[in-house]
Amino acid sequence: MKTILVIDDEPDIAEVTGDLLELEGYRVLRASNGQEALPKIAEDAPDLIITDMMMPLMDGRELLAALKENGTLARIPVIAISATDLSDVKELYGVACMQKPFDVDGLLEYVAVVLNAKDG
Repeated sequence: MKTILVIDDEPDIAEVTGDLLELEGYRVLRASNGQEALPKIAEDAPDLIITDMMMPLMDGRELLAALKENGTLARIPVIAISATDLSDVKELYGVACMQKPFDVDGLLEYVAVVLNAKDG
């Protein structure tokens, strides 16, 4: 079973996203910001990280920078989600990006594509 870490400071979005992924058969971990997520990632490296970019304490860009600095964690695929422009994030960190609000089916398809690319 693939593990996905959902990071979002909006509890409703994190819960709904996580619940949808669980219904698809994924094991889901949750965190409300990058600072809370880093120890979870180090302890139980997920197969995929889905992170909001605008969060308190440690935002998505800071999280991506921390992951990039760690050779092992840098290999975990990430889908960055934000209502703001993500072109710089894609260029700087080489991660998949989606705009908020996102289509649920589109997210599930994107998750499958990213996980299949990692396995292939």
